[in-house]
Amino acid sequence: MAVQAKSNAAEMKTDAGMATLMRKNALPEIDGILDLAADIGLHRVVFFNFIHVGRARGIREDDLILDEQ
Repeated sequence: MAVQAKSNAAEMKTDAGMATLMRKNALPEIDGILDLAADIGLHRVVFFNFIHVGRARGIREDDLILDEQ
């Protein structure tokens, strides 16, 4: 449903983009995310850094090291 909404926005020539949270398990998916954005006509993708605070303190190992960022 979200992909269809992004595709619709791109077709209507609105200023739409895609944003996602980056964690270690998402690193292999970067090319696929960028391909998906291009395929549906989006020109902007934002990758947010995972910050392990609050409930995420217990999954610190999912944070990217500096070289991975």
